[in-house]
Amino acid sequence: MKSFPPLLKISSEIFFPTFKKYSRFAKNLFKVFCNLFLMAYKFFLFFLLNLCNLHALVEYSLEEKVGQLFMISFEGEEATKELKEIVETAHIGGVVYFNFLNGELSRSQVKSLSRQIQTLQGIPRWIAVDQEGGRVQRLRNGFSTIPDPSFWSFLKPDALVYMGEKIGKELKEAGICVNFSPVLDLTNPKSTVLQSRTISASANEVIAVGRSVLSGFTKQGLIGVIKHFPGHGAVDEDSHTEVPITEKKFSLLLEEDLAPFICLSSNVDAIMTAHMIVKDFDPKNMISFSSKWIDFIRKSMNFSGLIFTDSLVMDAVKKQYESLETAAICAIEAGADILLFGGETPIGSKKTLPFSRIKEIYETLLMKARNDPVFLKRIEESFSRNLIYKNKAGILPSACLQKNSFAKQNDKKGCIQKKIKEEPLFKL
Repeated sequence: MKSFPPLLKISSEIFFPTFKKYSRFAKNLFKVFCNLFLMAYKFFLFFLLNLCNLHALVEYSLEEKVGQLFMISFEGEEATKELKEIVETAHIGGVVYFNFLNGELSRSQVKSLSRQIQTLQGIPRWIAVDQEGGRVQRLRNGFSTIPDPSFWSFLKPDALVYMGEKIGKELKEAGICVNFSPVLDLTNPKSTVLQSRTISASANEVIAVGRSVLSGFTKQGLIGVIKHFPGHGAVDEDSHTEVPITEKKFSLLLEEDLAPFICLSSNVDAIMTAHMIVKDFDPKNMISFSSKWIDFIRKSMNFSGLIFTDSLVMDAVKKQYESLETAAICAIEAGADILLFGGETPIGSKKTLPFSRIKEIYETLLMKARNDPVFLKRIEESFSRNLIYKNKAGILPSACLQKNSFAKQNDKKGCIQKKIKEEPLFKL
């Protein structure tokens, strides 16, 4: 009787003597019955222990699906009552930090803020930052100083990988999972917005350096976002204030500005599109709102990851669209996965887009999704992609993945966790 589970001991002792008079077949039949009973018992326990995960079998609401496509910025050093309200009622999918909006927070303060945001009700959020290095490093207090990207090409590959690991480790410890870096735009001396933010004027150097830095990010589980597709180095104007337009031929873009994005797209989970027009490819629409350009990313580049818009509060967007509602709809229809509403508006105000406007845009998209099946399909596609990559980034449990999500095919190799070596940050 030792082969029987304890729970079946009493029943077996009662019934087994009766079976002694029967054949071996009857004994085996009884054992089968006992095993089936035990399996049913285990299944029942499993069911009880996993009641909390039953929502995985339920479709998310349309309100949640729409809200997950929003990434916003906010003012203040803590998760205020107002932030809590907009995040929970509009089901906001992510936030982005800025030092000029959130203050010069220490690492412990950033970590505390991230924890406050992630403990709000709803699907866990993307938390992002522009930690490029040089003059665009939003977090400095207690974080390693990152040199200008224009200096990176002088570093050895292993130093670049280590730098990427260091950045990734610090951001992840602070609760940040997305870094809008590296900048893959080619150096253009005439561009004021790109000053010292770019790696090189050589596509090959940008590819080599970018690959090493991204490798470091990946080893720490940080999502690096390559930007600004297809390359702001092709224009002189600043999209923060005007609409940049390039006359550059598409064939030349392929050889130069586009080359880093094409070569490194397989190394990343996210791309940020630029607010600029390439007249030789799509003369009417800026990249962030061009289905032709998004199709190029998806089909020609075979990219299945997330596509972020650059910030929709920039003046380039305001000059092209009558409202932010219209711009947001056009970006989703074109194929964008995440609408970024981050940064100052107007420029120099140290203010961000009011939550009341975020709610209005959200309600407009929600209404359109309810009445337009094609738009709804686009919302669901990007929502599913968001869930898949949140799960990959480790901020969303597998149980929360949408049932039958299309994006399972997009799964790539998991991030490799590696302890950073105790050595100087940079080696020449």
